[in-house]
Parts: sequence; C-alpha cells; structure tokens
Amino acid sequence: MVAQHLNELNIVTTQLSSVGIEFDDEVRAFILLSSLPESWNATVTAVSSSSGSNKLKFDDVRDLILSEEIRWKESGESSTSSVLHTESRGRSSNKGYGGGRSKERRSNSKNHHSFQNSKTIECWNCGKVGHYKNQCKSARKNHEDKAEANVASTSRGEDALICSLENKEESWVLDSRASFHATSQKEFFENYVPGNLGKVYLGNEQSCEIAGKGAVKIKLNGSVWKLKNVRHIPDLTKNLISVGQLANDGYITVFHGDNWKISKGAMTIARGRKSGTLYKTEGACHLIAVAMNENPNLWHRRLGHMSEKGMRIMHSKRKLPSLRSIEFDMCEDCILGKHKRVSFQRSERIPKKERLEFVHSDVWGPTTVSSIGGKRYFVTFIDDHSRKVWTYFLKNKSEVFEAFKIWKAMVENETGLKIKKLRSDNGG
Repeated sequence: MVAQHLNELNIVTTQLSSVGIEFDDEVRAFILLSSLPESWNATVTAVSSSSGSNKLKFDDVRDLILSEEIRWKESGESSTSSVLHTESRGRSSNKGYGGGRSKERRSNSKNHHSFQNSKTIECWNCGKVGHYKNQCKSARKNHEDKAEANVASTSRGEDALICSLENKEESWVLDSRASFHATSQKEFFENYVPGNLGKVYLGNEQSCEIAGKGAVKIKLNGSVWKLKNVRHIPDLTKNLISVGQLANDGYITVFHGDNWKISKGAMTIARGRKSGTLYKTEGACHLIAVAMNENPNLWHRRLGHMSEKGMRIMHSKRKLPSLRSIEFDMCEDCILGKHKRVSFQRSERIPKKERLEFVHSDVWGPTTVSSIGGKRYFVTFIDDHSRKVWTYFLKNKSEVFEAFKIWKAMVENETGLKIKKLRSDNGG
C-alpha cells in the first residue's frame, strides 16, 4: 500500500520537524525512492536518470509513485489502498514528474509509466488492445466505478484534495496532501464569500465547482477552533483539514501511533485518534453561522465612535462585511465629547517659606503581592517647601506611627528644625 507507506513517511518527517530536525526537499525525495521495494526498481531508475542536473522534488516523486500505483491497479494488479493524488492541469513536461496524471504524462508512457509495448496491452474496460483502462474512451462499468481510486485535482495547478467518495459525514479528516481546508456544508461558514474559485476533478473525470470560501468554527475538545480560508465544495463527501495550510498558519501537527495533536506554541488546539486509515476529529460540532444585518450604530461605538467618513472607507475596503449600510443615528456622546468645555481657574500654589513648616503624609496599600521582605504597605512624607519625599515600607498598617516617629527624629536632627504642621487623610 503506497498510500499507507507515504503516510507513515510523512508522520516520521513531521515528528522530526516538530523537534527541529528538517530535511531538504531533494533529500526527502531520495529517502522516498530508496524506501520503495524491489518491484519499483524500474520506476526508481527512470526517475533518477531523468532528473539530470535538476534537483528532485518530493512532491513530484510522490505524485509519480501514486500515479504509477493507480496504473497498476487499473491494469488488474490488486491493491487495497485508496490512492488519491493531484491532477495538475496546464503544467509542461519540462517540470519533472510532479503534478499527478496530466494529459502530457498519460501520453508520455516511455518516461513516466510503462515500458511495455502498447500494441500488446489489453484494456480491462473494453477488452481492446492498444491502451490502458485509464486511457479508455468507452463508458466505465458501474461496478468498477465504485471501486476505482479517487483522484482529485483542481484547474489551478497546485491546489490538491485527497478524499474517498463515500457517504457524507460530519467529522473532519486531517489530510497531509490537501492544499486547503474544504467542506461541502455551506451552513458551517461565517463571512462566506461566494465566487468561482476553480474546479476539483474526481477519478471519473467529473468536475466539482469550488463555490466559495470563508471561515468555519469547530467546537472541539471543549474549545472553539476557527479555520480560515475554508473552500466550499458542495459535492465533497468529507470535511478536510489541510496539514500544510495549518503549518503555514503557524500550527504544529504531530502524529504519534494512532493519536494526533495540533498545537500552537504551548497551547494544544485539538487532539484525536486514528479511525481506520484516517486521522479524524472526534465529537466535533460546528457553530452554525447565522446571517445577521448588524446595526451600524453598534459598530460606530465598537470602533471608538469613528466618523461616518472613516466607516465608509472601511466598508469600501470590505473591512466591515456584515454591514449593509453605514448610515447611523446621531450620536449624543460624540456631540457632547466635541463640545468646548469651560476650563477651571487654576490657583497658583504658594510653597511654604521654611522646611518642615508643612508636611503631607499618605499611606498606600495593601498590595496583592508582598515584597521579598514581606512588605505590603508604604507611607510617604512630603515637605511642602522643598518637595522632598521620604518613603517607608511597612508589613502592616499599624506600623505607620512607628515609621513617623523614626522619620520625625531623623529630619529634625538633620535640619535642626521642628515639624510645625502635618496633613494626612487619617489613613494611618
């Protein structure tokens, strides 16, 4: 099972990457080729000799191997793996072996697929010679359509989906080869943006439209997880989470045995167990997005009482997609806030003529965290003439008077003057 082998190889490289061990793309390609059994020697030789001075790309080698296994299956050799790969349309043949089974690759059997004489090949679909079953233009048999591999691709080249066409289900599947998140359930989306975003081509040559994209919120493991840039594909049968897109968004996906975990920094976003051959979410439920015509007055207040002109600029740049209109009512707070207020007359402070003639004192505390010495309060003494400040830290508020006596003896001894007046708020 090549698909299972690739999945195990991806798990190992992902685990190594999570601990800081990275492999060059060409090294990964050589590791993949060297791990294939002897039955693949012809393919390995063809790939190695055709690369020339160009570096091998892991994605190209992987897609070629998957394409070759599909050809073997359609030629009658048994395989139990559900092989899925990308059909990248519009790529030229000078880009190597990447991109799946394009028309150019199917026509270039000498370098890409079979080394047999095409005149002796018998089609397993129509019974005629000269072509393979996947090249047959006759209608496919119904019972074989159900068992054929699922080949998914898009007309945009690099966008790939991997899925088995079974009954639709609510769980999400972690897909290491998908280029984007995807679901068929439109009601899952919020900030949904409809549009023609390309097509997905399935194994029976039928195409599925990408009808739009948006964000989807999933309640998983007791927390809400927001997936961004999720594609809406109405005919898709599985909800896909792209491991590659998660990596681009700063998430780390770790596969360990039958378990998987997605984290960002020190926080675990989601976790689950393997179900069959797929890594699926367990007990996930979706927060259905409800279309609402939000009140522009509410957004005016949310944006710090922004002007109508500023809100129109933001709306024109699609920064406020939930608003249909920017017209809001007259804001009383804005009117009062822009009124000119009469200033209070400030009286000039006349400092005292001598030191210690007038002293201000205040007590602060308790603090929520004690100092290293266990202090939770402090008391200040401020001389009105010199504005000099003395500060004493206290463990308890009852120590204020003792601190005052110590300070009084010190300053009167230093200055030779007596304290004439002390003002406080009776906090001590």
